[in-house]
Amino acid sequence: MHRAAAYLLASVWFSNGFGAKVAGLVPRHRLIVARFFGDGPAPAVTRLVGLAEIAMAAWILSGAHRPLCALAQAAVVATMNSLEYWRARDLLLFPVLMPVANAALLAVAFLWGFK
Repeated sequence: MHRAAAYLLASVWFSNGFGAKVAGLVPRHRLIVARFFGDGPAPAVTRLVGLAEIAMAAWILSGAHRPLCALAQAAVVATMNSLEYWRARDLLLFPVLMPVANAALLAVAFLWGFK
């Protein structure tokens, strides 16, 4: 079960980091970042966020310090969601369902990290 949870978690972080941000397949992510940093730096900052998400995927797959990794995921998700609701709610596809989906993701993260 731990391996399946790790693969699920890592795939979410990797796909959002690489596909949506580094490869730029979801331009809406750059628009969200632009709300905080402006249009000029948004592409570079979006890629940096994507690289951090890829690093999270690698950390998950490494299995190192699982409880700390689960807590880090919760902190990142809570921070990103709060910022998105604050400054870019109109750019979110499903602002009402997003907390539900993220709660499910974090439930998996905590089961993986603390069991």
